[in-house]
Amino acid sequence: MKPRDGSDGSAAFTDFLSHHYHLPSDDLSRPIHWLGAARLAHVNYRIGLAIGNDRQRPTWKPGDFFGEKFRRQ
Repeated sequence: MKPRDGSDGSAAFTDFLSHHYHLPSDDLSRPIHWLGAARLAHVNYRIGLAIGNDRQRPTWKPGDFFGEKFRRQ
């Protein structure tokens, strides 16, 4: 991860996961980079659109945990 400001994005992400993710300090008082969040939402939209518009349905890889647990027979 390379933030545009040149900071160490990987270190910030690792710190967040280690000290805040799903912990009491993981709340809305933490700063949110709204432009970055909007870009991530757009990327996810484009991924979903590409999958949805593909002629072939997505498939699970053999042995995939989620595929084994949730695939339809």
